[in-house]
Amino acid sequence: MVIGRILTSKLAHKIKLKKLLLSFAVCSFILSLLFFLIVPNLYLLFAFMLAMGFTIACLWPSIQSYSCSVLNVDPTMLMIYIACFGTTGYSTATLFMGIIGDNWGLQSSFIIAPIYLGLLIILLTLEGKIHFNKKS
Repeated sequence: MVIGRILTSKLAHKIKLKKLLLSFAVCSFILSLLFFLIVPNLYLLFAFMLAMGFTIACLWPSIQSYSCSVLNVDPTMLMIYIACFGTTGYSTATLFMGIIGDNWGLQSSFIIAPIYLGLLIILLTLEGKIHFNKKS
């Protein structure tokens, strides 16, 4: 994840942040769907998790940075709100994974990842169509 975040910071100067976010979210989505098809042994699981960590690494800090550039509010307060409500979002993911894992098995619980990544892709796509009331 460290390598992914460092590379993302270098790429963010060359590629617009929204495009970078969307491309990494799509890559993460595809990899998370392939998880169910590709992981027959432990070695491939480790390689797969390395690739997933690389593509997911940039999402959280990039979403924070992007939201500060889109919304015309105090960045400090926005970071506090994102940290507070983002924890709740991550908690629901682990809660749902636990419930699914208890009922249908651990591998089935990973279906939460593509669902959440799909929601991120939808929200990033719709974000350009939403008009915010910006202060002058």
